[in-house]
Amino acid sequence: MSRLISTNDVVGQTVWTRDGESLGSIEDLLLDTRAGSIAYAFVSLRNDELLAVPWPALVHMRKHGGLMLDMPNDRLARAPRFARHHRPDLTDTSWGTRLHVYYGVTPYWPS
Repeated sequence: MSRLISTNDVVGQTVWTRDGESLGSIEDLLLDTRAGSIAYAFVSLRNDELLAVPWPALVHMRKHGGLMLDMPNDRLARAPRFARHHRPDLTDTSWGTRLHVYYGVTPYWPS
């Protein structure tokens, strides 16, 4: 089975919690052109807010047709979020480092 998946197949997929609840859906993917990889997935929430989730924090669930964010629900409820039209500076590595730490994954850029 291939490890590769088209971004067209990812955008719109449901993001599930570890408890099997729908958190939202993938609205966009941000590519880091220098690193040559996906940096963040924007997860669209029901209240018109977005989560910027580091790509390694998401697990592709092929048989369920979506992605899982494996965190306790209480931690997800406190996850950093922002209004759709007020995105943080995603190139700020100090912000990115805090976000990666929150989701329990290592930043992809050298420290």
